[in-house]
Amino acid sequence: GGGSGQDLVALIGRSIDLDLAVQDDEGRIAALALAATGERRRPVWLLAVVAAEAVIAPASKLLLDRPRPVWDDPITTLTSASYPSGHAAAAGMLMGIVFVATERRLLRTLAAGWALLTMADRLFLGVHYPSDVVGGLLLGMVIVAIADTVSPFRAVRYLTGPVRHPADP
Repeated sequence: GGGSGQDLVALIGRSIDLDLAVQDDEGRIAALALAATGERRRPVWLLAVVAAEAVIAPASKLLLDRPRPVWDDPITTLTSASYPSGHAAAAGMLMGIVFVATERRLLRTLAAGWALLTMADRLFLGVHYPSDVVGGLLLGMVIVAIADTVSPFRAVRYLTGPVRHPADP
């Protein structure tokens, strides 16, 4: 009936709120980096990527509905679905943004380190299976790759300035 539709909308809303909270640190890091540039279009692309991840990751959890691991003496417990990890998806999104935006090894290394640390945290807390965090990481990176591909202007060009490719005139 009508109640089940309202329940689903409420559940999706809570999932998106939780996912946006998860992205808080990643969003702050990316927003600070973009604010330093003074370019107005960059935050629009970033906002679109973050919004897409904030909807796709929780919707994936609802669709796949994989139960969380169960431990005898857990550090913490969560009741939401396990796959894919929203934390790992947010970290994969941040890593994808950094890899698209810059070729600087230090920044790429830091972003990859952050993603690995996030994945390890979710595993050590016992709230995810390894496949949950790998799937989340890949989901976040794929969202960035798709956003970069379908954008009317390539993110690399607009996040870092013009890039000349061998095929460009």
